[in-house]
This record gives sequence, structure tokens and C-alpha cells, in this order.
Amino acid sequence: MIVAPDAAGQRLDVFLAAAVAGVSRSQLSRHVAVGAVTVNGGASAPSRKLRAGDVVVWTPPPVAETELRAEEIPSRSSTRIAGSSSSTSRRASSSTPRPGTRTGRS
Repeated sequence: MIVAPDAAGQRLDVFLAAAVAGVSRSQLSRHVAVGAVTVNGGASAPSRKLRAGDVVVWTPPPVAETELRAEEIPSRSSTRIAGSSSSTSRRASSSTPRPGTRTGRS
């Protein structure tokens, strides 16, 4: 891409975001940081101010492969605390007011 006179003075990342559809400005800034974007044949910074006639080349880096695996989560019915009963847990929870509940105190 050759920078037109009306784009002179723009930051490199802003210029790329306008020129490349479907890629975010922050992602393009990361591409600049890893050297996937050159200006006039050399590495640059996302904040570089462009001049008319600059040659900007963007070579998208390869997509990183990721592997997603399901994680086994134990069911709630199989995780009981030894010695607990529903009557003691009810008694304990009824003596403690819920957050935001009025207790009759000022």
C-alpha cells in the first residue's frame, strides 16, 4: 500500500485499520510489533506517523493452532461433606441474615 497525500500524518495502526477490513486496530498493532508490517522496507512502531509516498507492507502472520479440550467437572450430587445434614445447614443459614436484609436495628 502506498500512503496517499491525504493519509499523510496518520499513525501506522490507524492507517492499517482503515485499509484492512476485518482486522482490529489492536490486532494490527500486535502485527506491527512482531514485524509483520514494514514501512519502506523496515520495521516500525504502531505510533509512527506516515508520510505521503511511504510504502506499507502487511504480511499477516500464520494463524496459531489451538487445541480445546473439555474439562471434567464433578457433579454436585457426588460431592457431599461428611457429617453434614440438611437440618443443621438450614438452622445455620436461618440465623444469619442475607446481605441487604433489614435486621430491625437502626
